[in-house]
Amino acid sequence: MSSTNNEDWASTPQFRLSAKDSKDECSIHKGLLDKVAPVIASSEGFKEGNQNHYVFEETSQNTLNDFVNWAYNGTYTSNSKQESKSGTSVNGTELLAHGRIYIFASVYLIDELKELAYTSLTESLQEAIPKRITWITHELHRDLVALLAECFSGQLPDDDKLMIWLGELVAWRIEDFQSDQTLRPFLPQMAVFVLPYVKGRNDPPWDRFKKPPRANPRKPWTCINCRREYAYHENECPGCRGYDTLSD
Repeated sequence: MSSTNNEDWASTPQFRLSAKDSKDECSIHKGLLDKVAPVIASSEGFKEGNQNHYVFEETSQNTLNDFVNWAYNGTYTSNSKQESKSGTSVNGTELLAHGRIYIFASVYLIDELKELAYTSLTESLQEAIPKRITWITHELHRDLVALLAECFSGQLPDDDKLMIWLGELVAWRIEDFQSDQTLRPFLPQMAVFVLPYVKGRNDPPWDRFKKPPRANPRKPWTCINCRREYAYHENECPGCRGYDTLSD
């Protein structure tokens, strides 16, 4: 979206947009709002007694600021501080901001903004998680958990393409999330998107806790369950309690 051809809306009144419980607000011309987000312009979220002030129940003020920035300039910034549903403060990350813009655009049927947010988010994740990486950093794990909690909180439709994409991502990096307690409330919805991409185990459950053969303590080994690699020998994997099958 661009404000280049603005002669038809520049003289229209200003709408004020604010998040519930926020003291801040942002403004947008009514004519421009009618063009880019007619669902908002015609909905019933206006503050009582003021038809020029729209209050959002589920949207953060940062997301509203990004939306207005996009409406006027065709892009948005994503470096502001965001507070995640899991209570994690994410400072300086693009992931949560992109995810929230995507959800906002999906809810209010703003297709152009939704596509921009989808492309920006997926490209950011591809840069953040190289294919050959063994471990992801604590900071990246924190940001991914915040993003997943937001996207799988029930605001997106069941056939949403971003949830399908994220489900495949989680299945690919399942060892990074399988023991994370923060995601437990979102597992029922996540499971539908993750299970189709999860690979089967190499051993049946009754073999999992068998005492493994003695491995050579001088050789690295890989856990048969979670595939983590270790440079030293232990009787079992500290991460998932699985074992290795390297023998002397």
